[in-house]
Amino acid sequence: MQKGNDYMEQIRHMHIAGALDGIQSHIRHAGELLKIEVPEIVVVPYQYDFMGQHKIVDVWYDEILLGDPSMGYFVPSAGIIISRFNPYEKVPVAEPELLASIIHELRHVWQYTYHRTEYYQNNTVGEATIKDPAEVDADAYAMVYMRNYTLYQPHTYDDRIGMSMALDGGARLNRIMQLESHMKR
Repeated sequence: MQKGNDYMEQIRHMHIAGALDGIQSHIRHAGELLKIEVPEIVVVPYQYDFMGQHKIVDVWYDEILLGDPSMGYFVPSAGIIISRFNPYEKVPVAEPELLASIIHELRHVWQYTYHRTEYYQNNTVGEATIKDPAEVDADAYAMVYMRNYTLYQPHTYDDRIGMSMALDGGARLNRIMQLESHMKR
């Protein structure tokens, strides 16, 4: 068995039971709207260090995710979405953030399935995500989905997207407006 597969098995064993219970209907709905098969979703813990940076509980995890502090990942080779969750927050409080992160990753599944050459050429991290077309599209899609199909308001996610919007030259706002016209309830 390859080292990467061992990591995927370890990730599956870290899954926080019950973390997806309150948002499963939205995850299925988003998959239907996107016309994708929803991959396995595993929610794993993270915690903050004193500087406010995400720190994964287990050291091996940073090896597969290259130390990137993002909230979620789509790993095409494993057919899995990994989403981080703060184990110290109560599930209802964290559900909006978790759902927004998963919807964002489902959009990456859509990109990979239907528009791989257009969107899925790079796997950017850090500041490079600000202008990356795949990240712009996934951020916009998550914001539009959350606004049109849920009553949730994910403050942390919205703040992060707001910071990117201030630096992306209007790319996210333009994409939000394009998607809004297609995603009205």
